[in-house]
Amino acid sequence: MDTSTAMTLPDRSSEPLQKPSLMKVHEQRSFVSQLNLEKADNSQQIHTLGEEIQVEQAKRQGLFLADLEAARLGLVGLL
Repeated sequence: MDTSTAMTLPDRSSEPLQKPSLMKVHEQRSFVSQLNLEKADNSQQIHTLGEEIQVEQAKRQGLFLADLEAARLGLVGLL
């Protein structure tokens, strides 16, 4: 295989490491903070929806039980 035509990357091992700019670090931290806030907000919304679902299920179950009791009382009255 002919490697003379292969593309080679420059050797940068002797170059000093570039420190990220302070502004870039600040932008990244701000972005991560925003993601964390959104995550917390989403978690709260999920929790709230879960509570609303439980309340709705309890209401429906209560209405169903009330209907059953009314039907039972109606049947007892017929006897």
